[in-house]
Amino acid sequence: MGTNFEATDALFVTHTYLVLTAELIAHVVAGVPVDLPNSDVRALLEGQQFNLAGLHGVVEADFFDWPAVHPDGGRVVRAIARRLARFDWTQVERRLRLSRSPWNFAVAVR
Repeated sequence: MGTNFEATDALFVTHTYLVLTAELIAHVVAGVPVDLPNSDVRALLEGQQFNLAGLHGVVEADFFDWPAVHPDGGRVVRAIARRLARFDWTQVERRLRLSRSPWNFAVAVR
């Protein structure tokens, strides 16, 4: 871990927001709806739809998924998802690429 930053609550929340946003954008670009009122927030943040499709490593459970288990976390994640759903993501260029390792699949979005 780097040492050229001050570990503050604000930085932690900012990083959490960035990770959540990136995970949700990965879903909407792939056509997975994220703005459903009763959606399973934990399933979204753990990338279960990608795993079911055999796309491992796109969105996975990680340290910044803590809002999924926080009492108010679902509400916050759904609010972010509603904001992201306002954009037209159909025009995002999607390119899938396989690394040299067959089990290390990555999605690159430009």
